[in-house]
Amino acid sequence: MEEQNTILFIDDEADFREMTASVLKVRGFNVVTAGNGLEGLDKLGKATPDLIILDLNMPKMGGIEFYNRICDDVTNKPICPILVLTARSNVEDLFKQLHIDGFITKPFDMAHLLRDIQLILEKWKRRSESGPKGERIRKISKKVFLVDDHKTDAHQVAIAFLDAGYSVSFSDSGSDAIEQIAIDLPDIVLARLGISDLAGDILALRLKNMSLTKDIHCILYSGLGEAETDVVVGKIENKSGVDDFIHYSLPGELVQEVDKFIEELESEEE
Repeated sequence: MEEQNTILFIDDEADFREMTASVLKVRGFNVVTAGNGLEGLDKLGKATPDLIILDLNMPKMGGIEFYNRICDDVTNKPICPILVLTARSNVEDLFKQLHIDGFITKPFDMAHLLRDIQLILEKWKRRSESGPKGERIRKISKKVFLVDDHKTDAHQVAIAFLDAGYSVSFSDSGSDAIEQIAIDLPDIVLARLGISDLAGDILALRLKNMSLTKDIHCILYSGLGEAETDVVVGKIENKSGVDDFIHYSLPGELVQEVDKFIEELESEEE
C-alpha cells in the first residue's frame, strides 16, 4: 500500500479548517490541524508533514512568524513545502522573498486546492531526493518541454530529442504552454525565441516568476533564417529566467548543446 502523505493544515477558522481537513482525508491524506502558528509548532513536534498549508492572518502567531520559526538556520529554507492561504490578492511580491511553493487567495475552489497540493508534492518528489546527510540533491532528467509554433521544425526537433533518449512534451503556443509546464514539471523547457503569441524570453520570465516552475531551466533557441546579432543574444542571455540561448542549423546540434548543458549542471552539483 502506498504511504499516505501527511499535511499539517494551520488556519484559525475552525469550521473551514475541519471541512477542508475532511475533504483531504477523503482524498487519502493524513491530516494534522492547528488553529494558529503556536499550535502548529507544537504539532510539528509530534508529526513530520510532507506539506504545510498555512494561513497568514491568525491570532497568537501568524503565518509569517511561523514560517520564520521553521526555517533552517543555514539555508533559510522551511523544513518542507509550504502552500499559503491568504485573503489578500497582492502578496506575490512577498512570496518571491520567501521559499513558498504556492499560494491560494481565499475564497477558492476546493478542486483548485487539491490540484495545487498534488502539483507541489509531485514537484518535491520528482525534483529532489534525500542524500546521505539529509540534504536535498537536484536531479536532472531527460524530460523536456518543447514550445515552438514552426510545426515542421518542431517535429524534426522533437524526433531528434526522442532519438537521443529524451521524453518530450510539446505545445505550439507560448500562452498554453505555461499551464501545461506547471502540470508536467519538466527539468528543461526548450522554447523558440520568436513564438508568435508569446516571445520565448517572456515565457521564460513568467515561468521564473511562478513558484511551481521557478526552478525549471529554460533554454531559448532559433533556427535557420533567424540570425540574431551578438547584441540581441547578449540581452537575451542576461534576462532573468533564460539559462541559455542556442542558434542551431540541424536539430542534432540542438540536442548536443542541451546534452552539454545537462552535463555542466550535473558537474556543478557533484
